[in-house]
Amino acid sequence: AFSADGMTAYITNQSANSVSVADVMNHTETKEIGVGTKPNGITIKY
Repeated sequence: AFSADGMTAYITNQSANSVSVADVMNHTETKEIGVGTKPNGITIKY
């Protein structure tokens, strides 16, 4: 999933039980957020 401005990506990591937040311009992970077991989707409300 992407932020409204397209500059941030949110990627689920099922094996790590987390969501990575990535800077699209720099292709870098800026944060990893621990979530429930085996996340398999993201919904973003703008």
